Amino acid sequence: MFKKIKLALLLSIIPASNIIYSSLTNKNSEILYSVVMIFCIITFSFIFEKTDFMSNKTYYLVIVFIFLSLFLGKIFKFYQLITFWDKILHFISGFILFNIGYELFYKYKIKHSLLSWTAFLFSSSLASFWEIYEFFVDATLKLNAQGGSLNDTMYDIILGTLSSFIMLIIAKTKNRCL
Repeated sequence: MFKKIKLALLLSIIPASNIIYSSLTNKNSEILYSVVMIFCIITFSFIFEKTDFMSNKTYYLVIVFIFLSLFLGKIFKFYQLITFWDKILHFISGFILFNIGYELFYKYKIKHSLLSWTAFLFSSSLASFWEIYEFFVDATLKLNAQGGSLNDTMYDIILGTLSSFIMLIIAKTKNRCL
């Protein structure tokens, strides 16, 4: 019991260590990202442990995604170092969100012919909602999460939807998700 929460605590050692290092080197933004990463890992782990609707595989994919986006992306500055890092993450998110949708709606005993499409629509919708969230944050907090362009927003939605569509094809041919 609570295996995922124990793993979350173990994974939190990395950003916790970074909080100490960043405190000593006066890198306040890295402290914030490390705190957010710890919060996300523990929160998702608690939700997944308590709801038990996700497979371990999907849980690990989410945790890896959090690590890629917050730790490598923000703290190690992969967003600046690798110009297409954001695109890679949006593409990966489609696979992960499809799996989450598939497993979530599978519990509701939806017919398989509709299950894959429901998971696809779930994933595509969340890709769009994420871009709306980024727009809202940019507009209200004067940030630049969307790269300041409609092209960035559209490519992000297209990449998330494309990887969801790939998962739809895989699920239709294999009668299951990843």
